[in-house]
Order: sequence, then C-alpha cells, then structure tokens
Amino acid sequence: MELSGYTMAELIELRNNISNYILNKEDGFLYINRIHSYGRSHDVISSNLQSAMELCDRYTGDDGIAELYTNNPGATGYVYGGIYLINSKEEYDKWVEYKTLKSLIREAEDTIKKWENRGNVSFYSRPRFEPSITNEGLNDYIEQLNQLEKEVVEPKLIDGSDNMFGGYVESDSDDMCGDYNDEETN
Repeated sequence: MELSGYTMAELIELRNNISNYILNKEDGFLYINRIHSYGRSHDVISSNLQSAMELCDRYTGDDGIAELYTNNPGATGYVYGGIYLINSKEEYDKWVEYKTLKSLIREAEDTIKKWENRGNVSFYSRPRFEPSITNEGLNDYIEQLNQLEKEVVEPKLIDGSDNMFGGYVESDSDDMCGDYNDEETN
C-alpha cells in the first residue's frame, strides 16, 4: 500500500479508522481483562484477542497487573497475570463474587478477633472502634459463601507458563491476584 500521496491529516484519519476497526471488530469470543492497579481491580471487556492483548500490554507490573479471562481456548500471548479459560461471563462473575466474599470473610474474622481480644493487648495496640460487622453478619456471609461454593467454577490457567508472574498464584490469601499482603507478625 503506497501512502506517500496522502496528506498528514489523511494519514491520521486513516490510522484512526483502522485502529477503531481493529478495536471494535468482534471475533465471536468473550475477553475480560481484569486489571489490578494501585490497590483497585476492575474489568474491561474487549471484543477481540488483539484489543485484549493490547490492553494487557499496558499492565506488565509497573502500573499494575492484567489477567485475561476468555472462552477462547486458543488464546495465547504474553499476559503478566496469565490467560484463563472460562465458559461464560456469568461463571466468571460468580467466581469473582466468591473470591471477594471469601476475602471479606477473612478480613471480618480478623477484625472481630482483634476487637474481642482488645483487653489482652496494650492500650496503643487496641482497635479504637467496634467493628461494623457482627458475628451474625459474619455468619450470613459464611452462609452465602457456602451456597456459592456449590456453584462456582474456578477459571483454568491456559497460558501463563512463560510469563514472569506465571499466572494467578494460589495461596492462603484469597485476594484476586495472589498473596501480596504482608503477613501478620504477631
């Protein structure tokens, strides 16, 4: 394709049209980019593997970590957090809800335990406020978790072996991206 006859404005318009076409062209698969950046996680749905991979290229550890969840069994490429196979968006949403609830329960148990033990620690180490969650509320969360446990299907890592991060790290921690929290040193 000869481009020398085009003006700069025409070349920019052509580039933008091609970029938009590539970004929006659907290939029939589902691509969910889970971005973990600066203490937050959010999802971005892409319409094709190329646009999903371009988004993952922005998150290679410095500004965050990206994971790619897809129903495309042939998806490959470098994704710092790994590429995972899912069956549907609903299955993915249920898994995210499960992991979030599990993390919430762990934090609530820790908060309640510290509150109940406040008389056995120094004044400066005591929690200052009573937890907003009660044992009854915690039991409700545990009941919800037990219901979800029967329905949840964990995504399967399909490409992550050549990545430095190596995909989702299973650990005692249940946050969405492995165990990056400092362990308690009591």
